[in-house]
Amino acid sequence: MIEQHAKLLTEAGDSLDAIKANFAAIAADARDVLADLKAAVGDDHFGRKFMDGDEGLKTRVAGVIQATKNVSTTSGSYSEGQYQAAKLLSGTDDASGAEISKAV
Repeated sequence: MIEQHAKLLTEAGDSLDAIKANFAAIAADARDVLADLKAAVGDDHFGRKFMDGDEGLKTRVAGVIQATKNVSTTSGSYSEGQYQAAKLLSGTDDASGAEISKAV
């Protein structure tokens, strides 16, 4: 008998969806923290340079936020692939089972 692993693919998709949600939440939290930091650093010359300069914290954190969003998006894409594979595998197994039943 051929084993069906569609359930495992679906579980993998669920896990990847959870990762996607977690990374999306981390990115949102990082944006909020950056806004709070800007207020704490101040708006004088040094505060603006620290936050907004070419090598400033805002630029660095924006890169981290974007990378975190990318991980979230990639996890979502992988999740969709797992769900599609599970659906295709289930369909193939169902069709094979129907053909075997006809032959018996």
